[in-house]
Amino acid sequence: DAYIFSSLVGGLEISQVVDPLVTVKNAVPKEYLSDPF
Repeated sequence: DAYIFSSLVGGLEISQVVDPLVTVKNAVPKEYLSDPF
């Protein structure tokens, strides 16, 4: 379920590229997350 959710609403971005390290983040907009309080 998490994989499908991430691929539908997440935005994959490359944060940095340092040889040989590549950092990638997946951002999810707040409106798709439940309020914990």
